[in-house]
Amino acid sequence: MVNVHPELRPFQRPSAMPAPDSIRPVPVDVQLFALAKELTGQALIQVAVTGEPVTIGSLRKSLVLQFPQLAPLEKRLLFAVGTQYATDDTVIDGRQSVACFPPVSGG
Repeated sequence: MVNVHPELRPFQRPSAMPAPDSIRPVPVDVQLFALAKELTGQALIQVAVTGEPVTIGSLRKSLVLQFPQLAPLEKRLLFAVGTQYATDDTVIDGRQSVACFPPVSGG
């Protein structure tokens, strides 16, 4: 027989939701074009994005943190999800096709 201290209790996992900072990042594949592609030297990158929910805005911030060479373009970068332009509040789940490119001009 094992003697157990009377004040010791079996471990129980808390049932509370995880803290926001413990949310796992969502990997998002992003296809880069034009100057964004030139600055990173890559046509396709994977960005770890955190947020609840994950949005184009949180992708934009994570992109610049992980690829600082894109910082000068941060506010001007355009995004498309599938075949539609996306705004910063567009929710993404990491399974969609995401494209990123700076504004282009010309005719």
